[in-house]
Formats: sequence, structure tokens, C-alpha cells
Amino acid sequence: DHLAGLAILFPESGGKAGKGALSVGYVDATEDTTLLAMLAAIQGLAAKRGHDHVSWHAPLSVGLERPIANSAYTTQWDDSLWLFELPVVVSFFQNGAI
Repeated sequence: DHLAGLAILFPESGGKAGKGALSVGYVDATEDTTLLAMLAAIQGLAAKRGHDHVSWHAPLSVGLERPIANSAYTTQWDDSLWLFELPVVVSFFQNGAI
């Protein structure tokens, strides 16, 4: 047994109708077929729970482009750029020890 896929979902509040969006924080699978099934299942779950839509800021250049293109997901942010900040970890050396 192994984990074939993982999705982290959270509801967004403040939608204009219904419950707003069901947001995808992370989704990945071991193969494209599983990922496509997961993307479809996320849309079904959102509809069942009364969400208006699914929102996902999908990363580029990590191998998701082909599965996304073959799914029912569409982009509404052509030519948009999203910047994400990573925390900086600073270590101080004193007498050869961290």
C-alpha cells in the first residue's frame, strides 16, 4: 500500500453567492490519471458542499501543465504574476558552533 495522491483543501469565505470557493492549497499524485481523477473529484466535492467554484493558484514548471490542460479547470488570470515569500533562516556561528 502507498499514497497515490494528496490534496489539501480549505473553504474560502466571502463569496458573492453560496459558500464562496473551495480552495486547493496543494494537490499532487503519482501519475497523471490519478491527478485528473482527483481534480474532477475536487470539483464534485465543491459542488456537493455548495461552493460557487474551485480556486487554485497552480504552480508552473512542476509537471502539472499537461494534466491541468486535460482537465475541466480554466484560468482566469492570464498574464498574471503571483509572488510567494519563503521565510529566511539565519544561523549565527559562534566559536565554530551553530
